[in-house]
This record gives sequence, structure tokens and C-alpha cells, in this order.
Amino acid sequence: MKLHWHWIAMAAVAGLAGGAGAQLVPPVQLPPVGGVVGGLDDAGRDLIGPTVETLDRTAGAAGALARARLARLLRTTPGSVRLLMIIRFVNRLGAFSMGFLGAVLVLHNGASVAQAGLITGAFGLGTVVSRLLGGELTARCGSRTTIIIGLLGTALGQLIIIGSAGLAPAVLGAVVLGLFFEVCEPASQAMIARDTPPEQHPTMFGRLGIIIATAGML
Repeated sequence: MKLHWHWIAMAAVAGLAGGAGAQLVPPVQLPPVGGVVGGLDDAGRDLIGPTVETLDRTAGAAGALARARLARLLRTTPGSVRLLMIIRFVNRLGAFSMGFLGAVLVLHNGASVAQAGLITGAFGLGTVVSRLLGGELTARCGSRTTIIIGLLGTALGQLIIIGSAGLAPAVLGAVVLGLFFEVCEPASQAMIARDTPPEQHPTMFGRLGIIIATAGML
């Protein structure tokens, strides 16, 4: 497969968007699990200790299984679609920060709880429009260019929120983020439909969903 500059740009911007998303998460100091268990009396340690150890082993096994399944899916996926899935995986890793948007608005930008709810609602409304925008851009500009536009817009919105000290810039960043948040989705579907045979479409669409869901769990 010839490495097109579009792919380089998409990979770079996906990393930027993922990294910017990670910066949205407010720092939280949590006590280590061992410290919590150590602070209990003997009866509490006997009750909680085995449960914590079991959860740790289960989480480790589930993570290893998810990584192995992810690697197997990527190995058996056509080249251009494989790169698309890797890019979407990286981008989805940064999207976990959206769960902290309301907290950032309240703690960092001085919004009230009600204002944070309205702003988060505006972001959600923007994501509806972003799908329509993504479909229009895909028809006009092509899927690769649309994915780059969507990733750039997402990174820009997150960077605006990160760099804002007041509420008004944060509102602008949330709106921009919402308008570009789902732009990649129609373009991704179009790229898979174009680059794989029709009989493989159900499999490839399912694999894209698994890749994105796996990134969400991590």
C-alpha cells in the first residue's frame, strides 16, 4: 500500500486530538487501593482484601484479552482500513475526557452547575449537527480530507477549552468541539464502503465498532 500524505496527516492530528483530550481531565488524587485496605481492621481486610485481588486479576485478564483481540482484528483487516481503525482508536482514547467537561467548566472556568449543564447540552446538540456536516463534507471533499477536518476541529475545540481562563472562551470551545465531534463518522463509513468488497462490509463495520468500543473501555 502506498503511504499517502493524507494518512500521515490523519495519524498526527489523531494524536493531537487524543493528547488534547487527556489534558481536559482535572487532576484528582486518589488513595491507593492498598492504602485503603490497610486502613481497615482485621475483619475488614479479610473481607475486602480477596475481593480487591480478584478484581485486579480479572481486570488484568480482561485487558490482555482485549489487546489480543484488537491485534488479531487489525492483522486481518485490509491496509487502508487498518490505518483508519488505528487512527479512530487513538482519537477515541482522547474522547474519554468528555466525561469531565462539566467538571472542568465548574472548577476551572467558574461556571455554575446549571451553566455547565447548558453548555454540555449545547455540545451534545452540536454533535447531532456534526454528523450532518460530516456527510456533506464527505460528499464534497472526500473521506480522507473530511477525517482530517474533523480531527483538526476536535483538537481545536479541546485546545480552546484548555487555554481558556473565563467562561465565554470555554463556551466557544465546547460549541466548536461539538460541531466537529462526529464529523469523522460518515467519512469512516464511506471509506470502509469504498475500500472493501461488498461482502466484507458487515465484517468491517463491525470491526470498526469493536475497535472504538475497545478504546472506550481502555
